[in-house]
Order: sequence, then C-alpha cells, then structure tokens
Amino acid sequence: MPTFSAITRVCMTAALCSITALSFADMTVNVGGRVHLDAALYDEDVTELGSGTEFRRLRLFASGNIDDNWKYKVNLDFADGEADVKDAYVAYTGLNIGTLKIGHFKGPFSLEEMDSSKYITFMERASNAIFVPGRRVGVGIENAVGNNTYALSIFGDSAGDNGGDEGIGIGGRFTTAPKLSDTRFAHFGVAFAYEEPAETGGDGTVRFRSRPESHVTSTRLVDGGTIADVSNLVRVGVEAAYASGGFSAQSEYMRVSVDAAATDVDYDGFYIYASYFPWGGSRPYKKGVFQRVKAYNKWEFAVRYSTLDLDDTGGGTQDNITFGVNYYVNPYLRFMTNYTLVDVEGGINGDEDPSILQMRVSFDFK
Repeated sequence: MPTFSAITRVCMTAALCSITALSFADMTVNVGGRVHLDAALYDEDVTELGSGTEFRRLRLFASGNIDDNWKYKVNLDFADGEADVKDAYVAYTGLNIGTLKIGHFKGPFSLEEMDSSKYITFMERASNAIFVPGRRVGVGIENAVGNNTYALSIFGDSAGDNGGDEGIGIGGRFTTAPKLSDTRFAHFGVAFAYEEPAETGGDGTVRFRSRPESHVTSTRLVDGGTIADVSNLVRVGVEAAYASGGFSAQSEYMRVSVDAAATDVDYDGFYIYASYFPWGGSRPYKKGVFQRVKAYNKWEFAVRYSTLDLDDTGGGTQDNITFGVNYYVNPYLRFMTNYTLVDVEGGINGDEDPSILQMRVSFDFK
C-alpha cells in the first residue's frame, strides 16, 4: 500500500506538471499580511505565567491565479523570528463537485478554527481548540451548495513534523445555515477526523495540553501528558450558531478518543459565547464561516464560557469566563481587550484561579 507521502508526491507532481505547461501571462499575484501585537498582564495564583508582550502573528502571504481553473496561496508567519509555513497549496476550481486543494492547509474541522484569526471575536480561540487537527499536508475537496457546505480531506503531518513514519488521517465537515428572515439565520455543523499518528522511535504518541486562553505565556495549566503506543485517535465536533442583526451566538462541543496499547482515553471540551454590536455592525457569514466585520468606528461586546476536561489521564480541568471588547476603526484595524477568569482543578500545579487582562492591536492589509 503506498504511503501518504507517496500519494501526496504524485498529486503534487501532477499539479506542478500542469502548472509548468501554462503561460506565465495567466498568473496573478496578490500580496497581503496581518499583524497581531499582544500585551498580557497575569494576576497569578500558583503558576508563574509571565506578563509581557509578543507579536502573536506577523504574516505575509501571496495568492492569486495560475490559470482560469488553478489558484494558489503561500502564507508565512514570522512571529517567532523564523518563516513558519501556514498555508502553501494549489487549488483546482474546474470540478463540478467542488474545489480541489493540494498542499498544506487547514483540515475541515470546527467553526471557530475555520474562521480566520483576522475575524474571530476573542483574541484566542476557546481551549477546546487543542482537539482540532489544524493545518496538515494533504489533499482535500470543498464545496458550497446553496446554504450547505461540505469538505473532506486526506492528510499527513504538519509542515516540519518529519522524524519518523508519517501519520495519516481523514477528516470531514458538513454545515447547513437555514435563513430565518432577511436579517436572521442559524448555523449547524458536524465534523470528524480519524488519524493514525506518526511513529517516532517505533510508536505513535499524542499529547493534549492547553494554555489559559492567552498566548503571551508559553505555560500550560492543564496537561494530559504523553500517551504512547497510540494506534489511532478519533475526533468529533458539533457546532451551532445564530445571528440576528448585531447579535450573534455560537457554541461548539468537541471530543477526542485515543486508542492506545495501555488504555483508551477520552477528552472533551465545550464553549458558548455571545456577541453584540449596540451601535451598528454585525458579523457577516458566508459558506460555513463568519467573515470580515465591515464596521467603521463601532464597538462590539462579547462574553464566552469554555470548559476543557483532560481528567481521564489526570491532566485536570479548566473553566474560563472571558469578557471581550472590540473597537473597529475600520474593517482592517481593530483594538481588542479581553479579561479572563480562569478556574483550574487538578492541573499541573493543582487547583488555581488566575485572571488575565490582555489587549491586541490587530490590522491586516491585502
């Protein structure tokens, strides 16, 4: 049976051969980027978190057309001082069943994950985002039909994760968004992913741990530990959202089940939040995800509750309540403030209740 790497090489070779046969006159190049500058102040309880600042994201991208039916995108992040690959793929749009992607891109899983970091309501995604497969090298198909979307991908490891036999997985997401009126709609979605992890040193290992929904610190407060001899893991997600004018709400439940030689492990997590623009503004929605807020000199207020349970391996639980205020200068520049109350039970350092005040300057260009 051919390995995933071999399958990917064949697909990439075919795509590149098609590309080289085209005229360079058909190509277009769009250049853009985003900058997220964060500052965080931690009211620590037990664990030292380390108040400070960081560039959360410092990205440059190029995208465009290679031909009428071929597109591309390359997206690099320089926030840690190196060029980290985010997106790097070609896409073929000439199929009736949808767009074919080949390269490194987000696997189809989670409403909050599929939303761009340029558009998410809070500075960080909820803590159950640790269950999302994220960006992987793979081949995928995605399409929107009316108010419904579907996506399916076969994937290996993330860029730079070489070091043993490559893992392989398959994932998919389906959403529907019934329109309730001219200004109201609902969203429902389900997602799954089955994965046989990469083998490092002769066995597959996985680990799930989480920051307290703040990235300036690199410290985790809950950690399920390394699970060895993993044969496979299954991820499932259920998502829902509702929007009416300036009000919106969304929620996601995720669960991951790990099949290991020593034991079977189950983790899960959940969040729910609401957002409101009191003086005009709304969160646009299209093709299964929320889009850029097209607001000028507008305020957004939001609150989120999240919970994460890694207790099956003694990793502890983490409950967070976050209050958010966003000020939109225009659709490309906003100032974000989050205040988070954290409640950890049975974590790495036992029970603790830190709080976090963090702010972000967020702007992008294209």
